[in-house]
Amino acid sequence: MTKTLLALLILSAIGCKKESKTEVSPTTETPIANFFPFKHNLNDFKLSKSEIPGEGDCWGETNEYTKDNVKIISETIQCSEYSQNIFHYLLNKDSLNIVHHIMYESSFDEKTSQPITIASELVYDFTMNPAILFKKTDTLSKRDIKLSKKELISEELTDTNKKYSELLSQIQTSKEITSSENTEIATTFTLSQKNTIENESGAPSTEIFVTPSNSEKPIFIVKDYNLMPIDDNSRSNYNIPNSSKFAFQSWFAGGGALYYGVLENKNLKIFKKFIDEGQSENSNFKLLKEIPFTETNSTIPDHYICYNGDSNKNLQIMISFQNEKALTVKYKDQKDSIKLEFENESYNNNTSAPTTISNYKEIIDNKVTGKYKLTHSGIWDYVIYTRSKDGKTFNFTINHETLTGEGYSKSPCF
Repeated sequence: MTKTLLALLILSAIGCKKESKTEVSPTTETPIANFFPFKHNLNDFKLSKSEIPGEGDCWGETNEYTKDNVKIISETIQCSEYSQNIFHYLLNKDSLNIVHHIMYESSFDEKTSQPITIASELVYDFTMNPAILFKKTDTLSKRDIKLSKKELISEELTDTNKKYSELLSQIQTSKEITSSENTEIATTFTLSQKNTIENESGAPSTEIFVTPSNSEKPIFIVKDYNLMPIDDNSRSNYNIPNSSKFAFQSWFAGGGALYYGVLENKNLKIFKKFIDEGQSENSNFKLLKEIPFTETNSTIPDHYICYNGDSNKNLQIMISFQNEKALTVKYKDQKDSIKLEFENESYNNNTSAPTTISNYKEIIDNKVTGKYKLTHSGIWDYVIYTRSKDGKTFNFTINHETLTGEGYSKSPCF
Protein backbone atom coordinates (compact mmCIF):
# COMPACT_ATOMS: atom_id res chain seq x y z
CA MET A 1 0.00 0.00 0.00
CA THR A 2 2.81 2.37 0.96
CA LYS A 3 4.78 1.45 -2.17
CA THR A 4 1.71 1.99 -4.33
CA LEU A 5 1.04 5.40 -2.78
CA LEU A 6 4.69 6.39 -3.26
CA ALA A 7 4.57 5.35 -6.91
CA LEU A 8 1.44 7.41 -7.48
CA LEU A 9 3.05 10.46 -5.87
CA ILE A 10 6.14 10.10 -8.10
CA LEU A 11 4.02 9.76 -11.24
CA SER A 12 1.95 12.76 -10.19
CA ALA A 13 5.09 14.86 -9.66
CA ILE A 14 6.46 13.81 -13.04
CA GLY A 15 3.15 14.68 -14.67
CA CYS A 16 3.12 18.14 -13.08
CA LYS A 17 6.70 18.74 -14.16
CA LYS A 18 5.93 17.79 -17.74
CA GLU A 19 2.85 20.01 -17.74
CA SER A 20 4.88 23.00 -16.54
CA LYS A 21 7.26 22.59 -19.52
CA THR A 22 4.39 22.95 -21.97
CA GLU A 23 3.31 26.36 -20.66
CA VAL A 24 3.81 29.17 -23.24
CA SER A 25 4.52 32.65 -22.02
CA PRO A 26 2.61 35.38 -23.83
CA THR A 27 4.78 37.35 -26.26
CA THR A 28 4.35 40.88 -27.53
CA GLU A 29 5.58 41.97 -30.93
CA THR A 30 8.00 44.91 -30.82
CA PRO A 31 6.63 47.83 -32.84
CA ILE A 32 8.79 49.07 -35.73
CA ALA A 33 8.89 52.70 -36.82
CA ASN A 34 7.79 53.51 -40.37
CA PHE A 35 9.93 56.36 -41.72
CA PHE A 36 9.42 58.70 -44.67
CA PRO A 37 8.61 57.87 -47.48
CA PHE A 38 6.61 55.24 -45.53
CA LYS A 39 7.51 52.25 -47.77
CA HIS A 40 6.32 54.16 -50.86
CA ASN A 41 8.23 55.15 -53.99
CA LEU A 42 7.67 58.86 -54.61
CA ASN A 43 8.37 58.30 -58.32
CA ASP A 44 4.96 56.60 -58.44
CA PHE A 45 3.27 59.71 -57.05
CA LYS A 46 2.18 62.97 -58.67
CA LEU A 47 3.66 66.20 -57.30
CA SER A 48 0.36 68.00 -56.77
CA LYS A 49 1.66 70.99 -54.83
CA SER A 50 4.98 72.74 -54.24
CA GLU A 51 5.37 75.95 -52.27
CA ILE A 52 8.07 78.06 -50.65
CA PRO A 53 6.21 79.66 -47.72
CA GLY A 54 7.82 82.32 -45.54
CA GLU A 55 6.87 84.34 -42.49
CA GLY A 56 9.08 86.60 -40.37
CA ASP A 57 12.52 85.02 -39.88
CA CYS A 58 11.27 81.62 -41.02
CA TRP A 59 11.14 80.14 -44.48
CA GLY A 60 10.83 76.68 -45.93
CA GLU A 61 9.47 74.39 -48.60
CA THR A 62 6.31 72.29 -48.83
CA ASN A 63 5.79 69.47 -51.34
CA GLU A 64 2.61 67.42 -51.63
CA TYR A 65 2.56 64.05 -53.42
CA THR A 66 -0.62 62.18 -54.30
CA LYS A 67 -1.52 58.74 -55.62
CA ASP A 68 -5.12 57.52 -55.56
CA ASN A 69 -6.32 58.23 -52.00
CA VAL A 70 -2.81 58.37 -50.53
CA LYS A 71 -1.13 61.70 -49.87
CA ILE A 72 2.41 62.38 -48.62
CA ILE A 73 3.28 65.91 -47.51
CA SER A 74 6.85 66.98 -46.79
CA GLU A 75 7.46 70.31 -45.11
CA THR A 76 10.77 71.92 -44.14
CA ILE A 77 10.75 74.97 -41.85
CA GLN A 78 13.98 76.90 -41.26
CA CYS A 79 14.11 79.71 -38.70
CA SER A 80 17.28 81.85 -38.92
CA GLU A 81 20.37 79.67 -38.72
CA TYR A 82 19.55 78.09 -35.38
CA SER A 83 16.70 75.67 -35.87
CA GLN A 84 15.12 73.49 -38.53
CA ASN A 85 11.99 71.34 -38.46
CA ILE A 86 11.19 68.69 -41.05
CA PHE A 87 7.72 67.14 -41.11
CA HIS A 88 6.60 64.21 -43.26
CA TYR A 89 2.88 63.34 -43.19
CA LEU A 90 1.23 60.19 -44.54
CA LEU A 91 -2.52 60.44 -45.13
CA ASN A 92 -5.06 58.04 -46.56
CA LYS A 93 -8.42 59.51 -47.58
CA ASP A 94 -7.36 62.62 -45.62
CA SER A 95 -7.02 60.55 -42.44
CA LEU A 96 -3.65 61.10 -40.81
CA ASN A 97 -1.76 57.79 -40.52
CA ILE A 98 1.88 58.58 -39.69
CA VAL A 99 3.95 61.70 -38.96
CA HIS A 100 7.76 61.62 -39.15
CA HIS A 101 9.25 64.71 -37.46
CA ILE A 102 12.96 65.65 -37.37
CA MET A 103 14.21 68.65 -35.38
CA TYR A 104 17.66 70.25 -35.47
CA GLU A 105 18.91 72.86 -32.96
CA SER A 106 22.31 74.53 -33.30
CA SER A 107 24.42 74.73 -30.13
CA PHE A 108 28.02 74.65 -28.84
CA ASP A 109 29.95 71.98 -27.00
CA GLU A 110 30.74 73.34 -23.51
CA LYS A 111 34.10 71.55 -23.39
CA THR A 112 35.44 72.22 -26.89
CA SER A 113 33.37 75.34 -27.77
CA GLN A 114 32.80 73.69 -31.17
CA PRO A 115 29.42 73.98 -32.90
CA ILE A 116 27.18 70.94 -32.51
CA THR A 117 23.67 69.96 -33.54
CA ILE A 118 21.05 68.63 -31.14
CA ALA A 119 18.89 66.33 -33.26
CA SER A 120 15.54 64.84 -32.28
CA GLU A 121 13.49 62.33 -34.24
CA LEU A 122 9.81 61.54 -33.58
CA VAL A 123 7.48 59.15 -35.36
CA TYR A 124 3.76 59.21 -34.51
CA ASP A 125 2.03 56.09 -35.83
CA PHE A 126 -1.78 56.28 -35.62
CA THR A 127 -2.24 53.04 -37.60
CA MET A 128 -1.21 51.04 -34.53
CA ASN A 129 -3.60 50.17 -31.75
CA PRO A 130 -2.88 51.83 -29.43
CA ALA A 131 -1.07 54.66 -31.24
CA ILE A 132 2.70 54.55 -30.74
CA LEU A 133 5.30 57.31 -30.39
CA PHE A 134 8.90 56.52 -31.39
CA LYS A 135 11.54 59.03 -30.26
CA LYS A 136 15.21 59.73 -29.74
CA THR A 137 17.57 62.68 -29.18
CA ASP A 138 21.25 62.73 -30.12
CA THR A 139 24.20 65.12 -30.48
CA LEU A 140 25.60 65.26 -34.02
CA SER A 141 28.38 67.07 -35.84
CA LYS A 142 25.95 68.34 -38.48
CA ARG A 143 22.28 68.26 -39.49
CA ASP A 144 21.98 64.69 -40.67
CA ILE A 145 19.85 62.32 -38.59
CA LYS A 146 21.40 59.37 -40.42
CA LEU A 147 24.60 60.00 -38.44
CA SER A 148 22.83 59.07 -35.21
CA LYS A 149 23.74 55.66 -33.80
CA LYS A 150 21.07 55.73 -31.14
CA GLU A 151 18.03 53.48 -31.30
CA LEU A 152 14.51 54.81 -31.16
CA ILE A 153 12.52 54.04 -28.04
CA SER A 154 8.79 53.40 -28.34
CA GLU A 155 5.94 54.18 -25.98
CA GLU A 156 2.18 54.28 -26.08
CA LEU A 157 1.06 57.74 -27.16
CA THR A 158 -0.82 59.58 -24.44
CA ASP A 159 -3.70 61.91 -25.23
CA THR A 160 -3.92 60.46 -28.74
CA ASN A 161 -6.86 62.52 -29.95
CA LYS A 162 -5.32 65.83 -28.91
CA LYS A 163 -2.00 65.04 -30.61
CA TYR A 164 -3.79 63.77 -33.73
CA SER A 165 -5.80 67.00 -34.04
CA GLU A 166 -2.72 69.11 -33.36
CA LEU A 167 -0.65 67.42 -36.07
CA LEU A 168 -3.51 67.42 -38.56
CA SER A 169 -4.04 71.16 -38.07
CA GLN A 170 -0.41 71.81 -39.05
CA ILE A 171 -0.93 70.54 -42.57
CA GLN A 172 -1.37 73.26 -45.16
CA THR A 173 -3.98 72.41 -47.78
CA SER A 174 -4.46 73.81 -51.25
CA LYS A 175 -6.70 76.85 -51.58
CA GLU A 176 -10.16 75.92 -52.86
CA ILE A 177 -12.05 78.53 -54.89
CA THR A 178 -15.76 78.31 -55.62
CA SER A 179 -18.29 80.20 -57.68
CA SER A 180 -22.07 80.06 -57.97
CA GLU A 181 -22.23 81.63 -61.43
CA ASN A 182 -23.22 78.39 -63.17
CA THR A 183 -23.90 75.17 -61.29
CA GLU A 184 -23.80 73.11 -64.48
CA ILE A 185 -20.06 73.56 -64.92
CA ALA A 186 -17.05 72.74 -62.78
CA THR A 187 -17.00 76.03 -60.88
CA THR A 188 -14.88 74.59 -58.08
CA PHE A 189 -11.19 74.31 -58.71
CA THR A 190 -7.90 74.12 -56.84
CA LEU A 191 -4.85 76.28 -57.38
CA SER A 192 -1.41 74.75 -56.97
CA GLN A 193 2.08 75.97 -57.64
CA LYS A 194 5.57 74.62 -58.26
CA ASN A 195 8.62 76.62 -57.22
CA THR A 196 12.12 76.32 -58.68
CA ILE A 197 15.33 78.35 -58.73
CA GLU A 198 16.44 79.48 -62.18
CA ASN A 199 20.05 78.44 -62.78
CA GLU A 200 21.02 81.50 -64.79
CA SER A 201 19.51 84.30 -62.69
CA GLY A 202 19.27 82.59 -59.31
CA ALA A 203 15.77 84.05 -58.88
CA PRO A 204 12.84 81.94 -57.64
CA SER A 205 10.46 80.97 -60.43
CA THR A 206 6.88 79.84 -59.90
CA GLU A 207 4.51 77.81 -62.09
CA ILE A 208 0.77 78.15 -61.40
CA PHE A 209 -1.67 75.34 -62.17
CA VAL A 210 -5.46 75.06 -61.91
CA THR A 211 -7.28 71.75 -61.45
CA PRO A 212 -11.06 71.73 -62.10
CA SER A 213 -13.17 69.71 -59.68
CA ASN A 214 -14.29 67.39 -62.48
CA SER A 215 -10.71 66.52 -63.47
CA GLU A 216 -7.60 65.08 -61.87
CA LYS A 217 -5.21 66.72 -64.34
CA PRO A 218 -3.67 70.11 -63.39
CA ILE A 219 -3.75 72.70 -66.19
CA PHE A 220 -0.72 74.96 -66.55
CA ILE A 221 -1.53 78.70 -66.37
CA VAL A 222 1.69 80.65 -66.21
CA LYS A 223 5.34 80.66 -65.16
CA ASP A 224 7.01 83.84 -63.88
CA TYR A 225 9.49 85.20 -61.35
CA ASN A 226 8.61 85.82 -57.70
CA LEU A 227 4.87 85.23 -58.17
CA MET A 228 2.94 86.38 -55.11
CA PRO A 229 -0.85 86.33 -54.55
CA ILE A 230 -2.79 89.60 -54.41
CA ASP A 231 -5.44 89.56 -51.68
CA ASP A 232 -9.09 90.47 -52.35
CA ASN A 233 -8.91 93.89 -50.70
CA SER A 234 -5.91 95.05 -52.74
CA ARG A 235 -7.05 94.01 -56.22
CA SER A 236 -8.89 97.26 -56.97
CA ASN A 237 -5.56 99.10 -56.63
CA TYR A 238 -4.36 97.22 -59.71
CA ASN A 239 -7.59 97.61 -61.73
CA ILE A 240 -8.35 93.93 -61.16
CA PRO A 241 -12.13 93.25 -61.12
CA ASN A 242 -13.82 92.16 -57.90
CA SER A 243 -15.19 89.12 -59.71
CA SER A 244 -11.68 87.68 -60.14
CA LYS A 245 -11.18 84.27 -58.56
CA PHE A 246 -7.43 84.71 -58.03
CA ALA A 247 -4.72 87.28 -58.77
CA PHE A 248 -0.90 87.24 -58.76
CA GLN A 249 1.92 89.70 -59.21
CA SER A 250 5.46 88.98 -60.42
CA TRP A 251 8.47 91.25 -60.04
CA PHE A 252 12.11 90.94 -61.05
CA ALA A 253 14.86 93.48 -61.92
CA GLY A 254 12.56 96.52 -62.05
CA GLY A 255 9.65 94.95 -63.93
CA GLY A 256 6.97 92.32 -63.71
CA ALA A 257 3.40 91.40 -64.56
CA LEU A 258 -0.10 91.16 -63.09
CA TYR A 259 -2.33 88.13 -63.60
CA TYR A 260 -5.93 87.35 -62.68
CA GLY A 261 -8.59 84.79 -63.56
CA VAL A 262 -12.37 85.13 -63.94
CA LEU A 263 -15.13 82.64 -64.71
CA GLU A 264 -17.30 83.61 -67.67
CA ASN A 265 -19.96 81.23 -68.93
CA LYS A 266 -18.17 77.89 -69.18
CA ASN A 267 -14.62 79.23 -69.40
CA LEU A 268 -11.89 80.34 -67.04
CA LYS A 269 -10.20 83.39 -68.57
CA ILE A 270 -6.68 84.40 -67.56
CA PHE A 271 -5.64 88.04 -68.10
CA LYS A 272 -2.16 89.60 -67.94
CA LYS A 273 -0.50 92.97 -68.19
CA PHE A 274 3.15 94.00 -67.95
CA ILE A 275 4.25 96.55 -65.37
CA ASP A 276 7.48 98.43 -64.74
CA GLU A 277 8.61 101.37 -62.72
CA GLY A 278 7.79 103.89 -65.45
CA GLN A 279 4.62 102.35 -66.88
CA SER A 280 1.34 104.24 -66.99
CA GLU A 281 -1.43 103.18 -64.61
CA ASN A 282 -3.86 103.15 -67.55
CA SER A 283 -2.30 100.20 -69.40
CA ASN A 284 -4.82 97.46 -70.10
CA PHE A 285 -4.94 93.77 -69.33
CA LYS A 286 -4.87 91.41 -72.28
CA LEU A 287 -6.38 87.93 -72.47
CA LEU A 288 -3.55 85.44 -71.92
CA LYS A 289 -5.46 82.18 -72.29
CA GLU A 290 -8.92 80.68 -71.98
CA ILE A 291 -9.57 77.34 -70.29
CA PRO A 292 -12.90 75.60 -71.01
CA PHE A 293 -14.55 74.01 -68.00
CA THR A 294 -16.54 71.14 -69.50
CA GLU A 295 -19.80 69.92 -68.02
CA THR A 296 -19.59 67.34 -65.29
CA ASN A 297 -21.92 64.50 -64.46
CA SER A 298 -22.56 64.60 -60.72
CA THR A 299 -23.46 60.88 -60.65
CA ILE A 300 -20.14 59.57 -61.96
CA PRO A 301 -18.36 57.69 -59.12
CA ASP A 302 -14.77 58.56 -58.33
CA HIS A 303 -14.11 55.30 -56.45
CA TYR A 304 -15.67 52.03 -55.28
CA ILE A 305 -15.41 49.93 -52.12
CA CYS A 306 -15.89 46.17 -52.28
CA TYR A 307 -17.17 44.29 -49.22
CA ASN A 308 -17.51 40.64 -48.20
CA GLY A 309 -20.25 39.34 -45.92
CA ASP A 310 -18.96 38.59 -42.42
CA SER A 311 -20.93 35.36 -42.07
CA ASN A 312 -21.09 34.51 -45.78
CA LYS A 313 -18.03 35.37 -47.90
CA ASN A 314 -20.01 34.65 -51.07
CA LEU A 315 -22.37 37.50 -50.21
CA GLN A 316 -20.54 40.46 -51.74
CA ILE A 317 -21.56 44.07 -52.28
CA MET A 318 -20.03 47.07 -54.03
CA ILE A 319 -20.75 50.69 -53.04
CA SER A 320 -19.92 53.56 -55.39
CA PHE A 321 -18.81 56.94 -54.04
CA GLN A 322 -18.30 60.49 -55.22
CA ASN A 323 -16.73 63.15 -53.01
CA GLU A 324 -16.85 60.77 -50.03
CA LYS A 325 -20.64 60.27 -50.35
CA ALA A 326 -22.18 56.92 -51.30
CA LEU A 327 -24.23 56.86 -54.52
CA THR A 328 -25.38 53.25 -55.05
CA VAL A 329 -25.00 49.73 -53.72
CA LYS A 330 -24.84 46.66 -55.95
CA TYR A 331 -24.94 43.01 -54.93
CA LYS A 332 -22.79 40.53 -56.82
CA ASP A 333 -24.68 38.66 -59.57
CA GLN A 334 -27.45 41.30 -59.55
CA LYS A 335 -28.01 43.24 -62.76
CA ASP A 336 -28.86 46.68 -61.40
CA SER A 337 -27.49 48.95 -58.69
CA ILE A 338 -29.70 50.28 -55.89
CA LYS A 339 -29.88 53.99 -55.17
CA LEU A 340 -28.75 55.24 -51.76
CA GLU A 341 -30.07 58.41 -50.15
CA PHE A 342 -27.87 60.18 -47.60
CA GLU A 343 -29.40 60.71 -44.13
CA ASN A 344 -26.73 61.91 -41.72
CA GLU A 345 -23.11 61.60 -40.68
CA SER A 346 -21.27 61.65 -37.35
CA TYR A 347 -17.65 61.64 -36.20
CA ASN A 348 -15.95 60.00 -33.23
CA ASN A 349 -12.41 61.03 -32.32
CA ASN A 350 -12.38 59.09 -29.03
CA THR A 351 -11.17 55.91 -30.72
CA SER A 352 -7.74 54.59 -31.72
CA ALA A 353 -8.36 56.03 -35.21
CA PRO A 354 -10.84 58.82 -36.08
CA THR A 355 -14.12 57.20 -37.10
CA THR A 356 -16.81 58.41 -39.50
CA ILE A 357 -20.30 56.88 -39.43
CA SER A 358 -22.66 57.61 -42.34
CA ASN A 359 -26.29 56.50 -42.63
CA TYR A 360 -28.16 55.97 -45.91
CA LYS A 361 -31.63 54.87 -47.00
CA GLU A 362 -32.03 52.14 -49.60
CA ILE A 363 -34.46 53.35 -52.28
CA ILE A 364 -36.28 50.92 -54.62
CA ASP A 365 -39.22 52.17 -56.71
CA ASN A 366 -39.19 55.39 -54.68
CA LYS A 367 -39.72 53.42 -51.46
CA VAL A 368 -37.39 52.93 -48.50
CA THR A 369 -36.63 49.20 -48.36
CA GLY A 370 -33.70 49.22 -45.95
CA LYS A 371 -30.93 51.20 -44.33
CA TYR A 372 -27.14 51.09 -44.58
CA LYS A 373 -24.76 52.16 -41.84
CA LEU A 374 -21.27 52.82 -43.24
CA THR A 375 -18.32 53.06 -40.86
CA HIS A 376 -14.84 54.24 -41.85
CA SER A 377 -12.02 53.92 -39.29
CA GLY A 378 -8.36 54.05 -40.30
CA ILE A 379 -7.87 51.53 -43.11
CA TRP A 380 -11.10 49.68 -42.31
CA ASP A 381 -14.60 50.09 -43.72
CA TYR A 382 -17.71 48.30 -42.48
CA VAL A 383 -21.36 48.11 -43.52
CA ILE A 384 -24.43 47.08 -41.53
CA TYR A 385 -27.54 46.62 -43.69
CA THR A 386 -30.94 46.48 -41.98
CA ARG A 387 -33.80 45.13 -44.08
CA SER A 388 -37.05 47.03 -43.50
CA LYS A 389 -39.54 44.20 -43.95
CA ASP A 390 -38.23 42.00 -41.12
CA GLY A 391 -35.49 44.04 -39.39
CA LYS A 392 -32.85 41.42 -40.23
CA THR A 393 -29.27 42.73 -40.29
CA PHE A 394 -26.32 41.78 -42.51
CA ASN A 395 -22.70 42.73 -41.74
CA PHE A 396 -19.97 43.39 -44.30
CA THR A 397 -16.24 44.23 -44.14
CA ILE A 398 -14.01 45.80 -46.80
CA ASN A 399 -12.16 43.38 -49.07
CA HIS A 400 -8.60 44.78 -49.07
CA GLU A 401 -7.59 42.50 -51.93
CA THR A 402 -9.64 44.66 -54.32
CA LEU A 403 -7.76 47.89 -53.54
CA THR A 404 -5.99 49.64 -56.39
CA GLY A 405 -2.46 50.38 -55.23
CA GLU A 406 -2.85 52.03 -51.84
CA GLY A 407 -6.31 53.46 -52.43
CA TYR A 408 -9.86 52.35 -53.10
CA SER A 409 -10.77 50.73 -56.39
CA LYS A 410 -11.05 53.12 -59.34
CA SER A 411 -13.12 50.60 -61.31
CA PRO A 412 -16.20 48.54 -60.40
CA CYS A 413 -15.54 45.40 -58.34
CA PHE A 414 -17.81 43.23 -60.50
